[in-house]
Amino acid sequence: MREIKFRVWSRSQGYMDLPTSISIDDSGHVDHVYCYGDDYADGDFELMQFTGLRDKNGREIYEGDLFEHKFGYSVLDDTPHSEMGVEYGVVVFADGRFGVRTPGWGVRSLRDLLSRKGHLDDMPDSDLFKMIIAGNIFENPELLEAEIK
Repeated sequence: MREIKFRVWSRSQGYMDLPTSISIDDSGHVDHVYCYGDDYADGDFELMQFTGLRDKNGREIYEGDLFEHKFGYSVLDDTPHSEMGVEYGVVVFADGRFGVRTPGWGVRSLRDLLSRKGHLDDMPDSDLFKMIIAGNIFENPELLEAEIK
């Protein structure tokens, strides 16, 4: 059974918090989030759900997290080349499951990526190619901005 947890980004305060309770209106819309003395009203917060999964370092994965994926090539036992690059994917909930949205690839299943020990496709089994959480879209927007350029 999966643990159900959330975290909340406060737009006005500019930090991540853990909710103590969540208020839902009659239409099923989350209208307030309460966090140890703070009350965030609709429009002032972004609520993100825990996926129930962890990255290779044991860090909990939430919606809005950024996965770092290094890519390039290596030749047998040779060291990585200077052609190595980095791309970032955003953890999203889409089509009834958690996934990682990456530029040019769409959304790939988060569980499938992690079941390959964080490796994408035919990449070598080394730390160089493993996906790890590099931050989130609220505290580290510059990672996505750099990718768009």
